[in-house]
Amino acid sequence: MGYISVSFKINRKNRNTATNSQGCVRNKNKSKYLMEKIFRIEKKKNLIVTPDYIALSSNKFEDYTEMKKKSEMISQKKDFQIINKKDLYGIVFNEKGNTIKLSYASETEVNDMIKLIPSDNSELKELADSIGSIFEMELKTKTENKAKYLTLNSIKILFVCLFSYLIVTASINMQQGTEYEFSGKQKGLSKLFMLFIDTIGPIGTSIFCALAIGYYSYKLIKRYKNPAIDFEFKKIIHKTT
Repeated sequence: MGYISVSFKINRKNRNTATNSQGCVRNKNKSKYLMEKIFRIEKKKNLIVTPDYIALSSNKFEDYTEMKKKSEMISQKKDFQIINKKDLYGIVFNEKGNTIKLSYASETEVNDMIKLIPSDNSELKELADSIGSIFEMELKTKTENKAKYLTLNSIKILFVCLFSYLIVTASINMQQGTEYEFSGKQKGLSKLFMLFIDTIGPIGTSIFCALAIGYYSYKLIKRYKNPAIDFEFKKIIHKTT
């Protein structure tokens, strides 16, 4: 399965989304701003959403119209990655996460995926709603798995505790005259970090670690008590009789 990490920023707000009785999210203004805007994404790429496809390209364009026009030219196809409406069958994201996953059928894989990472998390649902409305997809929601979230993040906190123990021990050893040697590409950064914990001493390092553990534990408990919602847009399959 292939992955492409895409990061972009949307500056305009649109609150005109609505859900019909079949659960299909539609936009009262047809997501006009999405259909006429170039999104700047990481690695100097651009992204546009049209009624028929999503296009990505590393080339520069003056505006949406120029990019859309060139994306439709056969001679320019090699400069674009195209995800057609008929090939996109799923959009998944968590309201408290930072990633939208688009599932689609590519030329090389039946189940390919592209990750969209908005720079502003508050626009995560707005973006997914807009794409879902343009491509006429059905929306389903469910509460995230609390046990799974608790397990994964408890492991993260255990690693934070282990790291805290190691650096507090290192701080005590340096106070007693132990010197550490470093090598590799991160040699300078490692020396700077060890200088920091040597300066604040074992007590300062312990306080710093305790605050870090407390912060992550607080986030874990808060999220567990107030689980996020998982949103999933699926392609509507019209049955023929």
